[in-house]
Amino acid sequence: MRFLQNVAYEHPATRAGLPVEQGLIVRLPKLLGDPAWEVMLVPEELRIEDFQAALALWRWQRLMDARPVGHHPTEPPCRTCDAELDAARAPATAGPTTLDAATRG
Repeated sequence: MRFLQNVAYEHPATRAGLPVEQGLIVRLPKLLGDPAWEVMLVPEELRIEDFQAALALWRWQRLMDARPVGHHPTEPPCRTCDAELDAARAPATAGPTTLDAATRG
């Protein structure tokens, strides 16, 4: 499941323009007697669709147990982040800026 969680983190990072070359999972010991830390590569074959399939199964299992399932996939997703990304990627407008006007006077 940790591999799928990593894939879920990679997806928004990629959409935000952050380069993702390889997913890594670093396991750290929790107790003194636990094994030393280790690093595992996330298989490159895993995609966001794999995470979404696991999420759909998790929601179905919870629904069958009459437990809350969180956000319903039929609801429109939150687009706040997309709007912020679009604004950040928009090209700069041509013309004088406030700084230009202040330096000319």
